[in-house]
Amino acid sequence: MWVGFIWALAIGILAGLGVGSGGLYLVYLDLFTDTPQREAQGLNLVFFVFALLISVAVSLVKGGYRNERLLLSLLFVIPGALTGSYLAGAFPSASLKKGLGLLFIFSGIYTLFTLKKSKKSAKIQKRRRKIRGKT
Repeated sequence: MWVGFIWALAIGILAGLGVGSGGLYLVYLDLFTDTPQREAQGLNLVFFVFALLISVAVSLVKGGYRNERLLLSLLFVIPGALTGSYLAGAFPSASLKKGLGLLFIFSGIYTLFTLKKSKKSAKIQKRRRKIRGKT
């Protein structure tokens, strides 16, 4: 039981840092517990909501968001979440599990390729700053 609490604490810390907390908790529930898929998704959503609320509150206090971007995002995320919740009930658990796995795989591949580009871009920008500083 304590292992689960330690995992939740670690994932909560990652959530506070802006790392994909919802997916991490779902992976933990799937790999290390015998929680059924639909129940794991429900627990994941509850976990994610609390982590999100705390992270957003801290960021708002620190001035980390532009209000217009936040409000615009909420206009799209609320109907998207409602649609996703409805659709989740229409598919068997095994299909949801496979779909989530594919999403994680494609997301990881995308992140790897964009990470390389962003590192290369950062190096180029650093060189440009050096050149501008010397001239």
